[in-house]
Amino acid sequence: MKTVSPQYYNEFCCIAGKCVHNCCIGWEIDIDEFTLAKYNALHGELGRKLKSYIDINGGDAHFILGEGDRCPFLCEDGLCELIKEAGDDLLCDICNDHPRYRNYYSDRIELGIGLCCEEAARIIIRHSGNIILEDDGGDEFYNEVELDFFERRQKIFDVIQDIDTSLDEKLHILEKQFSVTYPPLSLDECVDILLTFEHLDSEWPKLLRNLKNSRKDFNDEFEWKNALNNLCHYFIYRHLCCEDDDAKFCAVICYAFFSLKIIQALTMCSHDFDLETLIDVARMYSAEVEYSDENYDLLIEKLKECKNE
Repeated sequence: MKTVSPQYYNEFCCIAGKCVHNCCIGWEIDIDEFTLAKYNALHGELGRKLKSYIDINGGDAHFILGEGDRCPFLCEDGLCELIKEAGDDLLCDICNDHPRYRNYYSDRIELGIGLCCEEAARIIIRHSGNIILEDDGGDEFYNEVELDFFERRQKIFDVIQDIDTSLDEKLHILEKQFSVTYPPLSLDECVDILLTFEHLDSEWPKLLRNLKNSRKDFNDEFEWKNALNNLCHYFIYRHLCCEDDDAKFCAVICYAFFSLKIIQALTMCSHDFDLETLIDVARMYSAEVEYSDENYDLLIEKLKECKNE
């Protein structure tokens, strides 16, 4: 078995109390069966508190969020009460793993860090130079489908990481190489699609509406092309799958460029047009779109439909 990850993967470390957009606020926190059994066996005041804040609905356990949708174990200083009391051993899987994700193949696991975390977004976007996938030296076996997929994906990486090629040119190259057809969506049409989705943060639809009203000319002369390359690599690496049929394969590539179009435009529309703004916009986009399975699936299907219209 081989484990693969982008070279920036091991740079990630949770910034805990320094985090502005705490992942312990606003998200339902599921509890895996192994950790739930550990909680049920725990005695004392902490054990009683744990049991009082766990809801089991349809067999799936999760924490009951408090005021402001805060995890009941999130302290005022932004730290976790469970870690303070007992260290990492009491954390459930999702708290231990977030924002890390895994994609599985026959004899290979690909690891990454998710863009919805502000520190992960900062690491991904600020990475200098091309992104290299590193491995632990383990053995792996490819089947023919996977071998073809990895070769095709590497060709995509080679195109999107060329710093001297504009996004429009990259998309044109990919359209020719992989028979991708990007739907002829205007920026307003892209925004309209996103406005139909459910949202997590009330500020998100406001930002989208402001973008429609800004009437700025958003072109490809963007100050941080390397950052956009990194984001494009992230979206392809995370979401492109060897099991995708041709329609889904093309839709995911279109999704990456759709995402860049929105993130770039929202950043340029901001009064504080700087790299930290780009990082925060990318984080919010990720939380609203790719971290909602429903919204992500709706967008993929919409991109398929628009292409065929």
